[in-house]
Amino acid sequence: MPGYNSVTFIGNLTKDPRLAYLPRDQTPVCDFTIAINEKRKGKVETLFMDVTAWNNQAEACGEFIKKGSMVLVRGRLVKEEWTNRETKQQNSRMKVMAETVQFLDKRQKEEPEEAAEPEAAAEEPTDW
Repeated sequence: MPGYNSVTFIGNLTKDPRLAYLPRDQTPVCDFTIAINEKRKGKVETLFMDVTAWNNQAEACGEFIKKGSMVLVRGRLVKEEWTNRETKQQNSRMKVMAETVQFLDKRQKEEPEEAAEPEAAAEEPTDW
């Protein structure tokens, strides 16, 4: 039976995202880390998750989010593996390949209210 790999997180960026373009074909890729706070037994625990977004989603992340921004990320877990050049030790980590990144912060209005475009309502997660 095939497995199912899907994750959904809401968290805040720990630092500004890093937008880059692959040298071979200029594909946009954006990496960032989010802090996910969860209250358990009256105590707040924080999970840090590395996220990678690609293509148009990567460019949007690079332009519209920054340190502290709240985002909802939907994607899949992937395992990265590498060898430390100095110690020759094998390393690995889990990260999220984003399928969608939804920006949850309200935009700062730069225009007077009467001239501003109405904002689209954010999709509210219902199954928490």
